[in-house]
Amino acid sequence: MLVDLRNNIAHGDFTAQATQADISRYMRGIRDFCDRVDRKVAVVVAKQFSVPRPW
Repeated sequence: MLVDLRNNIAHGDFTAQATQADISRYMRGIRDFCDRVDRKVAVVVAKQFSVPRPW
């Protein structure tokens, strides 16, 4: 996990290195999370204001 690697480096383990795969996996997780939140917010906004989904 990228956060664990960051913590290891911050606490003096300079042998810990994030790979490109670590970074890609982290970015994919963030993108998936944002997509889910975006869909949920779109539904709430549409219902609250009786308008078509804005995004």
